[in-house]
Order: sequence, then structure tokens, then C-alpha cells
Amino acid sequence: MKTKENTLLNLLNAVFGFPDAKAARFRKIKQYYDEGKAQHVVLIEFRISRSGEKVVTPNPSNKKNQRLLYHILNAKKKA
Repeated sequence: MKTKENTLLNLLNAVFGFPDAKAARFRKIKQYYDEGKAQHVVLIEFRISRSGEKVVTPNPSNKKNQRLLYHILNAKKKA
């Protein structure tokens, strides 16, 4: 049996999804009434996981280089 949530998820997948998506989900962020425009507003977040994508983590060696650059720039300012 399809629920309203499944129907919305399928529609979001059809509009914004990827053919190689592993998983998709959505959640309601906020709901309020805009009195100036007399409209109900619902903000949702739609997340998709694709196959083959990895989490990008900062490289620790880059932080060392950034610190060195920071010290060089500050030394020039003090001089």
C-alpha cells in the first residue's frame, strides 16, 4: 500500500533524482503560514545517495601547509 509519503518520495525522485541513486529520503524542515501572502509554506529537505560517491575528507597535510602560509603572511604584516 502506498502512503502519501511514498508518493511524494517517488515524485521527488522522478524530478530531482539520479538514475544510479542508491537511496533517497526527505524530511519536513519547517512549516508556517505567511500572513503577508496568505500562503501555507512547507520547507522540505530531499537527500540522495548515489552509488560510487565517497565522502570527501580534508587532507591533514593541507592543514600544515595552511598554517605555514598563515605564519608567513602574519610575519610580513608584523614586519
